[in-house]
Amino acid sequence: MSKQDKAVIETAKACQEQDGDIATLSTGVRVRLKPVSPSLLAEVVSRVVYPEIPTFHNEGKGRDEENPHHPAYLAALAQANQEQGVAMMDALSLFGLELLDEIPDDGWDKRLHLLGIKFDLDDPVEREFYYKKHVAMTVEDFGLLKSLSGVTPEGVSRAEKSFQRDKKRKADKRAPAKA
Repeated sequence: MSKQDKAVIETAKACQEQDGDIATLSTGVRVRLKPVSPSLLAEVVSRVVYPEIPTFHNEGKGRDEENPHHPAYLAALAQANQEQGVAMMDALSLFGLELLDEIPDDGWDKRLHLLGIKFDLDDPVEREFYYKKHVAMTVEDFGLLKSLSGVTPEGVSRAEKSFQRDKKRKADKRAPAKA
């Protein structure tokens, strides 16, 4: 089990239940949708370690400079971005989806173990987490999870409109500061 999975599971054990809307996932699993705290999401995604930008010595300038286009850095950055997205989806599924029916006892957990996905079969929170993550949800359900984060298309649109785009900014006509 990864450190991020452990962190999400431990926090879930301490979480209190809330009421929400009922939905059916693409797999037929029924869930109650619950809001997820932005501070929880921030905590979970902040645990992803981003790579440092590599440097190189620029002989012409006689100094070290950052190289944000280095292939190894770009690969590590893409990996960190993916890990952050997975961490957010894990937290959203664990805290934002309450299972309404019993988790089936059809061997899904043992099949995950055969695939190398190890977790404590006797821990109900871990079983719920891995059931949601690997059995109950598909890619089709990610939009539903994103809605639990509180970020709506309307909110994104409002935020985009608040930025100045394609507008020429007027120059600052104040007098420069005196040295």
